[in-house]
Amino acid sequence: MAAEASRAEGVYASIQEELLKNQRVLSLEVELAYPRIGGYKATPCSIDLNICEPPRATEVKGLWRWWMRVALATYLGSYPDAEKVVSKLLGGGEDKHRQSLFTVAVRLSNEERKKLLDAVENAKKIYNALKTLVDKMMMVAQQIRSELENKLKERAKDIKLELMFKPQPILEIPNSAKSQANIDAIVRDVLIKAKVISPSDKHCFKKSAKGYECKLTCESVKQLLGDSSTDAIIICEKLLQEHSLAEVPRYELLLMRREGEKNSLPLHSNVDQQKLEELRKYLKRVSEELALPDRVKVVIDVYRNGNVDGERLRFATATLLLALVLSGLGGITRRGFGSILRVNVIDYCSDVENEAELVKEIFSAGDEESLRHSILKLVKHCTELAKRVLSINTESATQGVPLVPILTETYFRLNVIECNCKNELKLLKIIGDSCLKQKWKEECGEDVKVCGEPYHTWILGLPRGQIRRSRVVSGYGIGQGKKVDPGRRASAIHLKMISVGDKMYVLVYGFLTRDWLTRRIVHIRGGGMRGKMKRKMKEVKEVNVTKLDVKVKKDCSKECDQLEPQQGDKFVEQVFNAAFNFVSCIVRKGCTTSSKHEGEKHE
Repeated sequence: MAAEASRAEGVYASIQEELLKNQRVLSLEVELAYPRIGGYKATPCSIDLNICEPPRATEVKGLWRWWMRVALATYLGSYPDAEKVVSKLLGGGEDKHRQSLFTVAVRLSNEERKKLLDAVENAKKIYNALKTLVDKMMMVAQQIRSELENKLKERAKDIKLELMFKPQPILEIPNSAKSQANIDAIVRDVLIKAKVISPSDKHCFKKSAKGYECKLTCESVKQLLGDSSTDAIIICEKLLQEHSLAEVPRYELLLMRREGEKNSLPLHSNVDQQKLEELRKYLKRVSEELALPDRVKVVIDVYRNGNVDGERLRFATATLLLALVLSGLGGITRRGFGSILRVNVIDYCSDVENEAELVKEIFSAGDEESLRHSILKLVKHCTELAKRVLSINTESATQGVPLVPILTETYFRLNVIECNCKNELKLLKIIGDSCLKQKWKEECGEDVKVCGEPYHTWILGLPRGQIRRSRVVSGYGIGQGKKVDPGRRASAIHLKMISVGDKMYVLVYGFLTRDWLTRRIVHIRGGGMRGKMKRKMKEVKEVNVTKLDVKVKKDCSKECDQLEPQQGDKFVEQVFNAAFNFVSCIVRKGCTTSSKHEGEKHE
């Protein structure tokens, strides 16, 4: 009976597959780099639930919807009008019950599912390793305290020890107002005996602004936990060694402590158990973030539900393919995470052969120029099909800077940068660095401490500043005075990695739009400072961004110009172009430098 049931099930599956095959429009294999599935506040995997989420069909559909809307808005000029057309093809919209003409399915092989399960196991290993490290450092703190009490007697009571995770582990010994004793030699001796640092290490333990600090390096963790310890190896790999996720600027923000968590632990003789639990809560979330899988392959199948005529079918297919070529899946995609490195066309129906060939052309390009040409060819194909679907003969409906993203040559900019570096983490670091105001200053040969007002990084998205009690105290915000809100706005400039043949590229592209509330965006300087720096500043300076000069780069040299702000839409265009050039130059320079270093290693 069991054999017959199994045979019947197999027959049913094959019939179902044959029926679906007749309705299949497209089957694609895509490879993702560091996809962070799970949303802004959720982690990519969960130790407690024992899961690591795969890319979902709803994400593909959402991405598809966005790019289809952009293509249609090129001629309609607004999202509401474009959404009416999109809803007829992909469902939803004002009519919540409208069925989509297409179904998307996402499949993973057993091998790829194992990668996700391995990520959960890695999260558990990282968490256990960090807990072991905390226990070891508590023992070291006891040794330090005992030695200080022996040497300094009563004065030792004023000396405090604290273990910090930023997220790299640091042992801090703040200065005490009552104790003037020089504890340097005493603490160093204990750290050497406990194998936290080596006798020759002069950089691990040193004076800091707060007193003394010991930054735990990969070498010190190995000495503390044992060279061959799996705990030491995984902490080094995921947290301490060069080119780890913890070094990527945008990811650093995710690793900051949140409400209900502690990233520090005062190391008293009797450790506060509640604070220890809050630290462990933080370390668990950090472990789940650091266990992000590096590469995941999925198969995306697209089926039509009933009859879809040729032009609409081709338009829908073209916009989906453009979305996959230029975007990623998951979170932080505008900073390269979840980049779709490759799109391999497995199968397609004859109606969309032309669209499939355009994608194959992209992934067979030989250099920067041919890759850029092939991508723009697909962009133009999408807009031509959009025009046919809308049954219009006019060019773009937009006069001047558009209100929403559109796909015209004037308002959609694309740079393709070859990067021989094959390490995606290095590329994510380069991409992240290109969006930092500090790096923009360096590009102009200026000290990072100079005033950053002329460097308009707000175009790269909000929030962007120091926030205390839900209010911006330094950086960019929306409003004025005590009502400056952090705001929430996606970056106008996108960066993603793409792999073509044996070469890796970074795509830098952006949409110039006028929907930025520039009259309400302010730059606050000095509000985030404390102590001596705050007293020097005397007052907090708050200025509307439209009143600030704009630093610009014409090429990738160190030469920069500082221009007066232009008026109206011209101001947004001025800022957008400046930001696009800064980002492109920093990425190109990073890729070139990184490539040279890789070459030196292989020689």
